[in-house]
Amino acid sequence: MTAPDYRPLGLRDWIGFAALGCGMFMAILDVQIVTASLGEIRAGLGATPDEISWVQTSYLIGEVVMIPLTGILSRMLSTRVLFTASAIGFTIASAACAMADTLGVMIFWRTVQGFLGGAMIPALFVAIFTLFPPNRRGAAMAAVTVIGTLAPTFGPALGGWITELASWHWLFLINLVPGPLVALAAWLTIRWDRPDWTIARGFDLPGLACLAIGLGCLQYVLEEGARHDWFEDGRIALATVVGGAAMIGLVARIMTHGNPIVSPVPLRDRTFALGCGYSAVIGIMVFGSIFLSVLFMALVSGWSSGTIGLIMGVSGLAQLLCTPFTGWITDRVEPRRMLLAALLCALASAWMNTGMTAQWGVEDHLPPQILRGLAIMLLFPPVSLIAFSTLPQSALKDGSGIFNLSRMLGGAAGIAGLNSYLLARQDVHIAHLSEQLAPGNRAMEAMLYALADRHAAIGTAEPEQAAMTALRELLEREALVLAFNDSFRLLAFLLVVAILLVPLLRTAPGRRAAPVEAAG
Repeated sequence: MTAPDYRPLGLRDWIGFAALGCGMFMAILDVQIVTASLGEIRAGLGATPDEISWVQTSYLIGEVVMIPLTGILSRMLSTRVLFTASAIGFTIASAACAMADTLGVMIFWRTVQGFLGGAMIPALFVAIFTLFPPNRRGAAMAAVTVIGTLAPTFGPALGGWITELASWHWLFLINLVPGPLVALAAWLTIRWDRPDWTIARGFDLPGLACLAIGLGCLQYVLEEGARHDWFEDGRIALATVVGGAAMIGLVARIMTHGNPIVSPVPLRDRTFALGCGYSAVIGIMVFGSIFLSVLFMALVSGWSSGTIGLIMGVSGLAQLLCTPFTGWITDRVEPRRMLLAALLCALASAWMNTGMTAQWGVEDHLPPQILRGLAIMLLFPPVSLIAFSTLPQSALKDGSGIFNLSRMLGGAAGIAGLNSYLLARQDVHIAHLSEQLAPGNRAMEAMLYALADRHAAIGTAEPEQAAMTALRELLEREALVLAFNDSFRLLAFLLVVAILLVPLLRTAPGRRAAPVEAAG
């Protein structure tokens, strides 16, 4: 890649970079901030338990559709115009969400909010590779890593706290202060690219329709599939067929249209394509491990959201403490070595969770959470630097959208896949453990008699039946624990595969050795 001439960054550049970071944080935070407050939102909107998940799903669908569009839109409008307009629209949509009085209105504005929020995410990656020379990108990438990982980590806890302190409406109203400030700062400071209005000629509207329908259906299937038994549900099956047809249409438009809605140029670069694969692995590892950990603490340990948030916050604290060192390391260590170290930390974290028991306490969860936080901080910078290292400057905007989309889809696919695998393995373990309840198993009969005696002593009406119910609940809990362990093993296996494929990655030109002198 022919490097541009990098000028020293002035105050205006730093303010613009900070504005992009704040916008990215707002967009990512709003995915998870509603998680702990869905019950209160459901009561306020009069929705059913099955319907309320759309408050989160609709946002994700809008975000996923927008992210790959940011390449062509930022080239046509410029980063300044696209980001400023998105920040203003995001703020308006947030206010509309707070005022929603029905689920339908909420879903509409959450989709709009996610769509506009998605435009604020990729811009920061483009800014890093536009403003910073190669030997100065480590600290900037470390800052992006903190933004991209702390927002989903602390989102549920922050949302629960806001709802308890005020009401669920303030989950959206809090955007009314930073939103306009971010928009104003971006408008006044971002000057590193110019609009190209000629791109508007022959804009591929059929391609846009295929993109929106295809990615929207895909996100819907991944989010709702496990909850509705996948293809046993007619809506999931229909969405799969429609989404698949739309994606085929999108590929056809990309290959034949002179100005496609998503440029294929970045994916022709082998290094970038592999980097997107590792970006998807990051999504699976980050969101998959959070999903499994939170679910285990809630279903098996029975802990409150406050306790769970505290434990998950340990991972975020580890990330914050590592931030200053991550930038220093990234500018000095060859990216593939840093990536290998990060994957080994992630593997160690996942493997620790393969030995969980129902008796695990808070202290047992801390080591894997700390290792996971360290792994996340070390994963993002090398993968991003490797992926973009060989892209031409003209392909950065399109590449940033594709790169971020791969991480989001990886996270959605990881959660859906791990959830389905968890349920399947639980059924297997229940069947296996149920065999132990067959007559003739003396240990099981002794336990059953002991439980019956205990229930008889406290005056239970039918002690034998109560004992059998208690034993069945114990069996199901142990089967669930074993299923969680199996799911973390699957995650560990994926990380092993990712480790073995690291040698296929090419390092960025001029970064094979640690550039200590250049960084000094």
